[in-house]
Order: sequence, then C-alpha cells, then structure tokens
Amino acid sequence: PGTRRCERAAGPERVGASSLGRSWWTAMPRQSRDKLFVRQSEWRDVYGGRRDAATESTRALPIDSCMISQAPFTTPVGTRAGTVFELRNIIPFVKEHRKDPVTGEPLTGKEIFKLRFHRNAEGKFACPVTMQLFGPRTRVVAVAPTGNVYAADALAGAKAAAAAPGGDPVAADLLTGAPYDPRPASEGGDVVVLQDPADKAVSALRSSAALHGGAPGKPGTPAASTGDGAAA
Repeated sequence: PGTRRCERAAGPERVGASSLGRSWWTAMPRQSRDKLFVRQSEWRDVYGGRRDAATESTRALPIDSCMISQAPFTTPVGTRAGTVFELRNIIPFVKEHRKDPVTGEPLTGKEIFKLRFHRNAEGKFACPVTMQLFGPRTRVVAVAPTGNVYAADALAGAKAAAAAPGGDPVAADLLTGAPYDPRPASEGGDVVVLQDPADKAVSALRSSAALHGGAPGKPGTPAASTGDGAAA
C-alpha cells in the first residue's frame, strides 16, 4: 500500500514536467527549433539528391563521339545541321536510308564534310588558335568549307566584322586562309555549331544522339593526328 501511494503521488509531478517541457519547446524561437541536419526528403527534392532517369538518359554525347556508334571517332565528318559521325558509320547509313540518322532530314554524301580537330601537346582536343580545351561547356564550331574546328571565341571577330555596317561578308579561315561565310549555317553561312551548352536546340540534338540506339557498325577509336596536330 505504501508503494502505491508513492506512485500516485509521483504521477501528477511527471505529468506536470511533461507539460512544462512541451510549453518550453513551443515557446522557443523558430530558428532555435530548426534541426541541425538535412532531412532525407529535403536532400532528395530540394538539394538535387534525386536525378530523374530521363535526365540521366538524355546526357549529351562528348564532342569526340560518333552520333551513330556513340564511340570515339577515327575519321570525323559532319553536316551543316551540326551532327558528327565516324566516316565508316555514316556513309553506309546514308547510302541505305538517304537521311541524317539524328535529325531525320534528307542527307546525301555530298553534304558530308570532313572535320579537322586539333590536338594539343597532351593529345587532347583543343582550339588551334586559343588553345582552349574542348570540354562539355565549350562552344565548339566548324568552318564547313575547310572542316577546321575552333572554339567559337576564335571566330567571334570575323562574325562581328561581317555584321558591322559595310563589313566584309567574307572571312578567311584562320589556318588555311580559305574564304568562308562567317554567318551561322542556320542563316545560310558556313559556321556550323557542333556543341553549345547554352543553346537548347543544339543541346537537344546531342542529347537525342545519346538516346539513339546506334546503327550496326564497328565502334571507332580516338581520332589520329596529322603532323600539324589536326585529326586525320
């Protein structure tokens, strides 16, 4: 009996302590009640911890990849639409289907031109003028008549000169001196955009190539270099 009286006496005190604790917690400033860790849902939905499968599957191909085999090319060729292929893969495809395998637009062998990539001393693709490496964030362009590939900044001066009032509509290739139209190929010029992370249309083109199942063919190998550093 004595034990029961002690428990009953202690009961209200425990209840009162619990109520006091809740009141103290409620009265605290909000910043003091914030948790000192990131919840799983916050990491997933707010801080980018979760990546949709669709986002992963549409990752753009590297600049040195064939858009058919999705492997590094040996003899790179391109089109004025900005699609890049291994020569051994695109020629049989065009002969059979007569269209661009990425855009679906009509394409003939005469519309395909050779791309000349420059390599730096370390063997990496880079602009032959600015020596900027061709990374995933680099805007890369090609001059269609010569096939020389540059960082877009290298040709910015020629484009500005042509756009100026009374400017010369013809520019000279920075390596060969051959004349070309400095306007974008989309406007009837000779400058083909191969990669531009800021351009949604170009990025979507390279992403669609990443989704392409690939045509039958032997995967390529890294492009060889000629004596001057351009891709063979």
